[in-house]
Amino acid sequence: MKLFVILAVLLGSTVVACDGQAPASTAKKTGVAKSAAAARPAPAASRYEVHGVIDPGISNMVAFALKIPRGWRMKQSFQRAWSGATPINVIYILLTSPDQRSAIEYFPEQHYHYMDGPQTRSMEQMARQYGGVPSDPGKLAPMPPIAYIKNLALPELAKTAAGRIRVTGEQAGAVQNLGQGSQRVTGYVDGVLPSGRKVRIETAVQTFTQNLNGEVYCNWSATTNVTQSDTDLAAAYAYNLAAQKSVVLNPAWQQQNQQLVSNGQRSNQIEAQKRAAIQKDFQDYRNKLYNETAANRRASQDRQNEAFGDLMRGEAKYEDAATGERIKVTDGYSHVYSDRQGNTLSTNVPLDAGQVNWQELQRVEVKNY
Repeated sequence: MKLFVILAVLLGSTVVACDGQAPASTAKKTGVAKSAAAARPAPAASRYEVHGVIDPGISNMVAFALKIPRGWRMKQSFQRAWSGATPINVIYILLTSPDQRSAIEYFPEQHYHYMDGPQTRSMEQMARQYGGVPSDPGKLAPMPPIAYIKNLALPELAKTAAGRIRVTGEQAGAVQNLGQGSQRVTGYVDGVLPSGRKVRIETAVQTFTQNLNGEVYCNWSATTNVTQSDTDLAAAYAYNLAAQKSVVLNPAWQQQNQQLVSNGQRSNQIEAQKRAAIQKDFQDYRNKLYNETAANRRASQDRQNEAFGDLMRGEAKYEDAATGERIKVTDGYSHVYSDRQGNTLSTNVPLDAGQVNWQELQRVEVKNY
């Protein structure tokens, strides 16, 4: 809570510094009466007050503080989602005016990723051949804020808002280059609810893109807030911007949150290495199986071609069962003999090979060519 105290002190000191009263000694020297100084109106109260957003997952520590309009109510929800072992902060904040006629909502940041390139498309095609591409709800091509609002935010808001929002205008902001492949751009869409309440939906899209060997890898996020008002949308939106600009993080919370993230990233990396090793083994096995199948197919085709050629030439292949040596002779005879000196004898009359020292050869089938 130290951060909250520091901010409160800073705001309080600002008010005191602007009070405009001169010290007593100065009043005496200038001849200004104390009663005149006391008659001056008291300084106006600040238009804003500081509120801390509590993280119940880290000992109810203040994660960050922001200024909201004085008298408005703040409701918060701070949870965590998990990407493997890495925590993702899921924060929702609702600010409501005292008369309930204006409100500001900050929705949880949404994270996405996207890959594209020749290798990626080839792997996806291969995956489809082997049973389909696994579902990946976080995979989405990056888009500008206006497109994001119309395609994703508005349909979601229509489920919870009091009717479908009728769009009346839009404004796209300039792209901010943050360096090292990172960009940020903001845009908003104005609309009206069936009740007549005016609405402004604003989204900030931040992308981080890398190009590696012709492959594009992109991680990006979209943060959406909604300003509503029955009276003055511009004034409510000004409060929204002031709140966003006033956010101050608590260093102690940052340190503990970063430790959670670092631990999760290490665990995810270890698991990713295990999965990569398993995937490599599977890929190697699949490549080996494919190569063996292709080699067997080629060998079978070669045997068939050779056997067909022998048939057309009137030849046949015979093998010495003892030595494995093969020879080709004129086809059409019932028996083929060899004296193992390179001499062969083809005949339809069987010989007593043991008497003449001839070895009968075996005809080679086409499947064994």
